[in-house]
Amino acid sequence: MHRLVPLGSHLQSLPAGNGKLGVVGFCYGGGMANFLAAWPASEAALKAAGVKYQAFIYPGTQHGFNNDTTPRYNKEAATLAWQRTIDFFNKHLRAS
Repeated sequence: MHRLVPLGSHLQSLPAGNGKLGVVGFCYGGGMANFLAAWPASEAALKAAGVKYQAFIYPGTQHGFNNDTTPRYNKEAATLAWQRTIDFFNKHLRAS
């Protein structure tokens, strides 16, 4: 019989990791990132649990602004979003 283990717990236990876990997503991936967190009322639950997170809305962009294969692509916002992602992961997830 197989035992189901929450994905986050499994990922945190991998020997190549440092026990920290982060997830990022844009558009559909953002929905999946929230699903992975398993919090139906995501932001309120994150705050109540004391979880470090950031959420940004990029003015003047449309859904899919980070997808460079569509006319909705916004290079400036996409570049800023990716830099913020890397900065957040480096600050909170990189092994010290």
